[in-house]
Amino acid sequence: MWTGKRGELEIYADILSALADDKLKKTHVSHKANLDSRATDRYLQSLIKMKMVTRHGDDTSYFVIEQRGRHFLEVYEELLGFCGIESAMKPSLET
Repeated sequence: MWTGKRGELEIYADILSALADDKLKKTHVSHKANLDSRATDRYLQSLIKMKMVTRHGDDTSYFVIEQRGRHFLEVYEELLGFCGIESAMKPSLET
């Protein structure tokens, strides 16, 4: 598999994968997606603008994945499969 720097799509997928199972605070997203705080902020804001992620209604310090973000993960997985690239994402994301 490719071992160079991650591109934006891969980082988006890593963040969305981190959020796929539960709501998370920015710090936890940062750790799970292997990003520094500033990059996490930047990518989360982009995902919010694209309506793939929102802040949790009860506690806005948490982020949650939206249906559009789940759809992105499905399409991303299909693309990786089409290219013959093995996904590093958890199998539970494929549902």
